[in-house]
Amino acid sequence: MKKMVVLMVIIVLLTACGQSNQNVEENVQKVHEGTIADKRERHDGTLQFLLVSNVEEEEIQDKSEGELISLAQDEDGAYYSVNDEKFDELSIGQQVEVSWNGNQEESNPPQRVADMIETISNP
Repeated sequence: MKKMVVLMVIIVLLTACGQSNQNVEENVQKVHEGTIADKRERHDGTLQFLLVSNVEEEEIQDKSEGELISLAQDEDGAYYSVNDEKFDELSIGQQVEVSWNGNQEESNPPQRVADMIETISNP
């Protein structure tokens, strides 16, 4: 009986340690570099910008929202939520580097929260 209790305690401890390591890996900061292709206010008031990798400003000009979303799906794009002040500072065509925590809403393109934004170049 004692062996069974000891075995169960060991299993619980090993399982808990394994889960702890997984949580640490999920909270690692990630970086996404690209061009701001669009800015929008969602129905819930959230302010977002669409960041698309591997495109130049000329490739996003005169595109509809649907065309920009399609481009983002093809080129590792994502929507990033920001506060009012940061939203006003950003402009379409600007190249930025965004740090985010690795969590995202499952959509295509995904939706994330920007932790830090660094401007690479302005349009």
